[in-house]
Amino acid sequence: MKLLVTKTLLVKALEYVSLSNYKAGDDEEDKAIMISCDNYVLTLTGGNAENHVEITIEAEIEEPGEIVIQASDLDKQIKGFPSKEIMLTGNDEFMYFETSEDTEDSLKCNMKVDAVKSEKFKDYTPSKKMQILKINAGELSDAFAASIIGVDKKSPKEELRNVGMVTTKDTIDIVGFSSKRLSIFTVDTNGTNEIVDEKRFTIPYMAIKNIVKMFKKGKTEIIVTMERNAQGNFLCFKNEVSEIYTKILNTTYPDYKRILNNSYNMTMKFESANLKRAISSLTGISKVNVVVTLAPGEENVRFTMSGDGSKTGLAIPCEFTGNKKIIKIYGKDLKEAFSNVTGKECSLNIIQDALFVMKEAPGTYVFFGSLCRL
Repeated sequence: MKLLVTKTLLVKALEYVSLSNYKAGDDEEDKAIMISCDNYVLTLTGGNAENHVEITIEAEIEEPGEIVIQASDLDKQIKGFPSKEIMLTGNDEFMYFETSEDTEDSLKCNMKVDAVKSEKFKDYTPSKKMQILKINAGELSDAFAASIIGVDKKSPKEELRNVGMVTTKDTIDIVGFSSKRLSIFTVDTNGTNEIVDEKRFTIPYMAIKNIVKMFKKGKTEIIVTMERNAQGNFLCFKNEVSEIYTKILNTTYPDYKRILNNSYNMTMKFESANLKRAISSLTGISKVNVVVTLAPGEENVRFTMSGDGSKTGLAIPCEFTGNKKIIKIYGKDLKEAFSNVTGKECSLNIIQDALFVMKEAPGTYVFFGSLCRL
């Protein structure tokens, strides 16, 4: 194997593949990356029992080949190389990353090659395939980031430890749900979903968490398909350079809609930018309670944070209905609830059983939490 590849493309691809190699233990196989190339492209593959990731990037291929290495932080090593291009060569025993000939400085990284290809690099060619969603990468990342707020990672019930996806012909609900929280991000598919009847399935929390990191701030369009292959049932997230297969767990996601409550006794409406600015300015918000004070006739809501004997306050404009209230919300939950707001307006709605609800203006995102005291 011998090829020349742009360093920035290689580093980013290795970062994503290494990210997919998250592990529960210290098994060396969890760190394995397969590097292969044909006459046109370089493909890097990683993953574990819950997901399988393939990243394809352009490269000048001199000699095709395929090798497997153990490298969890190779992207960090290559990032320090001085040249803009990297020369990669490999044989049955070693693989070498070298700076290209366009620089006076020279660096070389060599790694031992596995003699036997890992079992985790199996064929993921689908026997059945159904498109369920076409979405911007950044929007998908926001949806998943919102959903994991509601997950209870310590719950004895598998479906509450992971993320749910509920599909109909026209919408996809991405849900995190537990005894304490409910977070929903609804995506309108405009009737393009090939699934006619409602389907509910559960996907692993850690796989979703890593997809959030991989697609964060992405501008490309992602096609999401539900696929069946020899390894089981998977969701496939695909753009022009990557394919990410996320295992669908056997658990059917529960009916979370039965706990939705629209009977608010107080509503506060904000400009999202003002609210996010207020939250970000309260340093240390994650560790203390935040007191929210509202009074009739005023046009501002005051956020006050107290802890370690100090107090910080900030007032921002809002519209609200209801009587004067003082609400205490744990700062970490307030920060998480509003961190995924993408619209211009949002609202904080208080209901009598001490839950609070946040909705983005178009109604695409809902957050519930038994997290405030009136």
